[in-house]
Parts: sequence; C-alpha cells; structure tokens
Amino acid sequence: MAAVKAAGTENRRKLFDHAHKANWPIPPDITRPEKATHPLSGMITNFADLCIAYDAETLYVPYRTLSAHVHPSPKGAEAYLGDDGTLINHGTRPIHDHLVLTAISLIMAARAINSLLAGHPLVEAITHAQDQLGTTIESPRLRRASDR
Repeated sequence: MAAVKAAGTENRRKLFDHAHKANWPIPPDITRPEKATHPLSGMITNFADLCIAYDAETLYVPYRTLSAHVHPSPKGAEAYLGDDGTLINHGTRPIHDHLVLTAISLIMAARAINSLLAGHPLVEAITHAQDQLGTTIESPRLRRASDR
C-alpha cells in the first residue's frame, strides 16, 4: 500500500507541475506534493506491474479496455472532435456502444476482484449488473506465473 500511495503522490505532483506549466489556474488550497519515494516505487510503476506483482493479471484486460474509453486517448477523444477536426465541449457521436463496452469492462473487473476477495461478496451485484445488460460476461482465465 505504501508503494501504491507513493505512486499516487507522484502522479499528483506531475499533474500539478503540468497544470502550472500550462498556466492552468490552481486553487490556493492545492499545493504541490513533495517527490514521493518508496523502495518499491521504481518496481511497481503502473497498473500492469501491480497486476503482475499480485498475480492478478486478469484485472488488466478490463482496465485497459475501460481506460481506452475514459482516459485521454485517441478512442476517448474521438467523441469530442467536430467534423472539421476542431475540439468541441460535448460529445457528438453516439455513445451507446461505448457505454456497453464500459459496462462489460466493469463487470469483468468486478469478477476479477471478486475472485480475489474472501467469500466472494460481489456475486449478487455482478449477477444484477449482467441481468441489466442482458448477458453473461465471462472473465478471461487467470494465468498464474507457474502456468507460463
């Protein structure tokens, strides 16, 4: 947890620096975090590394799928480009397909997380979500390091 917290602090520090360089107005109550250090910080630098470190690589598939739709990426940015290629402040393309992919990604992530939790407490919520979507979402089988 300390390594994850250090990575989060480092991400906030970088965001603060980028906002400052871009002359973005920064509220006075937001300050620049100090550089975070932890012995594992250099080893666990992103979510993919965390998934590998905790033998939970199956979490990475829905994470990447979801990330492509909610993070700044070519896929996520497409909805905010006008026909002439200029940036607009609202989505212009139909989003139903993206919402379905987001729901599938979240169900896959919930299944993966549920498999790691004692007692599997998310079964009811996952079943309800799948019922609302009208299908059953199967997660990819987790490949353990020993299986490779």
